[in-house]
Amino acid sequence: MIWWMQLLIIVVCGAILHLPEFVDAVDFADCGSTGAIVVSVDVFPCNNDPCTLVKGALTTFTVNFVARKWQPLTQCLPALLRICFHCRVS
Repeated sequence: MIWWMQLLIIVVCGAILHLPEFVDAVDFADCGSTGAIVVSVDVFPCNNDPCTLVKGALTTFTVNFVARKWQPLTQCLPALLRICFHCRVS
């Protein structure tokens, strides 16, 4: 098999495996993150965009990001990301 065909297969398989991460992601605006590049944000449960957050209900936020520089992690990771979520609270 030609090398570019093998590369194409790897890229397509990688995209298929990571597709769920992008399908459920909500729209967000990065408001000045300095330590990382935010790739996607997922809110569970969230059936539509914008998400409606219910007071007192458990909501899970998953933020996928890429660090701008390597730094060893410690027990306490300070929040270096500022993200504006355009959500309604009910």
